[in-house]
Amino acid sequence: MPLPTEPHELVYFDFNGGRAEPIRIVFTAIGLDFKDVRLKREEFMAKKKDGLYPTGVPVLKIGDVEHTQSIAILRYAAMLGQSMEGDVAQLYPADPMTALITDQAIDTAQDMMAAFPRKEDPDEMKQAREEYMAGKGKTFLGQLEALIKRADGPYIGGKYMTIADLSIALGIVKGIQNGMFDYVPTTFIDDNFPEMTNMAKHVAENPIVVDYYKKLEAK
Repeated sequence: MPLPTEPHELVYFDFNGGRAEPIRIVFTAIGLDFKDVRLKREEFMAKKKDGLYPTGVPVLKIGDVEHTQSIAILRYAAMLGQSMEGDVAQLYPADPMTALITDQAIDTAQDMMAAFPRKEDPDEMKQAREEYMAGKGKTFLGQLEALIKRADGPYIGGKYMTIADLSIALGIVKGIQNGMFDYVPTTFIDDNFPEMTNMAKHVAENPIVVDYYKKLEAK
């Protein structure tokens, strides 16, 4: 399937990470010519005041039509590469069972983050997050760990990296390791979920990811 010719514009915050980073990586891997719009937080807030991005970012604009929901956009990007040669074809698997496992992992991670406690009072948030990560949060992560253990390779679906590995490694694992989640120890994944730690290491070393950051540095 040839790549679409309509202009693609991906809008997100101006940093390397977050929910848009896997999309950027996949668009680059499949060779899609897209505009990577990076907003400072002040720019975003000003645009939001003007009525833009009512449900937040990322937003993918294809031609004159805006599309939301980061996982839907990520899945779209990966499906564009399904007919290509090499590992990019596996980013969203054509095999129904591997696709099921991929979506299962993504939905589990989404459920975990949706239930992640957010409180205005720091003391209340500390207590809520410590309780969550000792209970339900740890259960969600345990489900992801079990999927990797069951696979034949280092990734969630086996020997090929999928969008599930990208989104979980760059979102949850890297986020916790880099201290982006207040009151969650940076070693929480490493101490409790070795398969996830290993998966994230393989994602960071995957040629698709390495090539993206090399191209980013060269800009």
